[in-house]
Amino acid sequence: MKVALTADVHLTSKKDHPERFNAFSDILGQTKALGIEHLIVAGDLFDQSLKNYAEFDALCKLKKHQGIQLHIIPGNHDPDLTPSQFVSENVHIYTEPTLLKLDPSSFPFLLLPYQPSRSMGEALEGVSAQLSPREWLLVGHGNFSGGLQAQNPLEPGFYMPLTSKDIERNQPREVFLGHIHDSPDHPRVHYCGSPCGLDINETGKRYFLVYDTEDHSMEKIPVNVDRIFMDETIVVLPTEDELAFVRQGCRERIEAWGLSQGELARVILRIHAVGYCSDKAAVDRVLKEIFSPFPTWKEEGIDISGVFVSDDRDRQHICEQVRERVNALVWADGADEPTKDEILTEALHLIYGG
Repeated sequence: MKVALTADVHLTSKKDHPERFNAFSDILGQTKALGIEHLIVAGDLFDQSLKNYAEFDALCKLKKHQGIQLHIIPGNHDPDLTPSQFVSENVHIYTEPTLLKLDPSSFPFLLLPYQPSRSMGEALEGVSAQLSPREWLLVGHGNFSGGLQAQNPLEPGFYMPLTSKDIERNQPREVFLGHIHDSPDHPRVHYCGSPCGLDINETGKRYFLVYDTEDHSMEKIPVNVDRIFMDETIVVLPTEDELAFVRQGCRERIEAWGLSQGELARVILRIHAVGYCSDKAAVDRVLKEIFSPFPTWKEEGIDISGVFVSDDRDRQHICEQVRERVNALVWADGADEPTKDEILTEALHLIYGG
């Protein structure tokens, strides 16, 4: 059977954040269309613990969403969730570590609700005797500190941490976590990610996960969201073809987003330009021309304050050589590796003493 998973929806009210409700509704719709009967939410379904969950209840009770069982654990933003707060029969809240067996032939999910004063390893001690090595799946809400360097920038520090030693000691088949709003991956640890970017710091397409309990495969399914945030830094080099270089870099950046025309129409953008040029006004015109189809975050426009003017021909020649050498690099992608643009930016600081 297949099971859908998400986390960190951070619902408030439809009036304040309709896009978050729309994203969650889209997950429910896609889940049903795929013939999936169970959706697990790994914490922070709500932005904070509320006194009234009527809008969420109404969403779950819609006829088009009936037949989907929602299994929800509290996160650090909604730690006070209890079953008594909901009237929808398909909403299940788990306030204690619970082994959830959705199918007689499938491995059980251990649902581990957030506990502020404990690590996941400590919480697992009370249930470890019930777990057969590699024959169960962990769902929790917190930081994995064993190889993924991901952090939630809005909440520094570690929340209910899980370590590599915890995994080796307890031997889950797979681990699904909430709390980090991005979706970095590890051979056995998978962050669900937020299905709707909360602000400009949460960029790109958003996804939910579908896990097959029979062959243990996993798929990321795009969420149809109302808006897609993009935050880009454009490097400007003082070369003879500096405007062509800027145009090419901007167009390549847009192509790299991998968005359809419909998705591009929902982009909200933040743009910073950094570097050196001989004609700052011309660079500004090019940036405005290329990115004119996209509204900017909070109408802040394009930030070109990081671009400086230079007519030093010797340094310009050095920049051209550096660009050629950086472009020739075979560079490995990775979260801990600098990008070619970051290398160029650092090179500019050295060349111009900035």
